[in-house]
Amino acid sequence: MRDLGFRARGRNPKGCTGPQFLGEWTLFVFGHVGLSFLGYHLWGSSRGGESFPKGPGAYVLLAFFSLLPDIVDKPLALWVVPELDTTRWMGHTLAFSALVCAIVWRFLPDLLIFSLACPGHLLLDSMWRSPHTLLFPLLGFKWDPGTDPNISLWELLGGNLRRILSEPHLALPEIIGLAVILVIGARLSWLALARGRETYIGPRG
Repeated sequence: MRDLGFRARGRNPKGCTGPQFLGEWTLFVFGHVGLSFLGYHLWGSSRGGESFPKGPGAYVLLAFFSLLPDIVDKPLALWVVPELDTTRWMGHTLAFSALVCAIVWRFLPDLLIFSLACPGHLLLDSMWRSPHTLLFPLLGFKWDPGTDPNISLWELLGGNLRRILSEPHLALPEIIGLAVILVIGARLSWLALARGRETYIGPRG
């Protein structure tokens, strides 16, 4: 089968241990965001009907924290330290997630539930398979092999597609996450339209 140019030009860094080099640079957004939304609603439901924030601001915060490890690591790997040959770096360590949650708990305790989406990202990324990265620096100053960040946008999108086609189980979190995002987006849009109609019509009588 002809290579369409979507494969990352990866190398297995010397001195690193852990899973074999993946060879694809991927970024799955819907799974991280949508499953964080779902977990948030399950948490709210477990509180016996007690009200919890369900406005747009809550979902923006959840999306931010659920993607924070990638927001930190992907730009670093692409433009700052590409010689690391991995796109999972400091942001994908347990220490980083613990620090984020600790800072939020200390200064913005009302937002602590949202910050838990940050360590949730590590769970969805199966970071237990990369112990040197996850537990850095407890196992030494090494990073587990990752994927070469020196690729284009088309290679990124192609990598996502190739991973899903070759490993169909990866599509399930993305499908569920996208469905949750669409349902919540539709609900928020409907509520916004309803409030807009009430404001336009004004009080009756």
